Amino acid sequence: MGRPKASDISRNVASLFANIVTVPSNIPNDWVARTGDHSIFNVLSHLIPKVCRVHGDKDMNRRGISEAELNKHLESVGFVRVRVRMRCIVSAAGTWLFDHRRWLNPKIEQDAVQLTKGFKELQERFPALV
Repeated sequence: MGRPKASDISRNVASLFANIVTVPSNIPNDWVARTGDHSIFNVLSHLIPKVCRVHGDKDMNRRGISEAELNKHLESVGFVRVRVRMRCIVSAAGTWLFDHRRWLNPKIEQDAVQLTKGFKELQERFPALV
């Protein structure tokens, strides 16, 4: 049996989620981790676990998206991957990051409005999953 692949729904939910919680940035030091505790996949797996395939989880969803699949998919839709070797970066983030992206901050009013609007869109498009 070959490796399981994520379903189109899992891939679409994950892609939309990544574009809801992060936005492009012109600031060179803005980045989002591709792996670890500070990654998009980690947040997604906590908020919408139905679409994720987390290795070691006893209830692993074979049609969910894995961290590697998500990262490859995000690169294919325009997220820019860069290698960074700076001591100021949390070691759990690794050395490969998505560059020129930032997390939306719910404490900032404009970001909070954008997050709310994005999650409503996610609920409308995928009501059974969210």
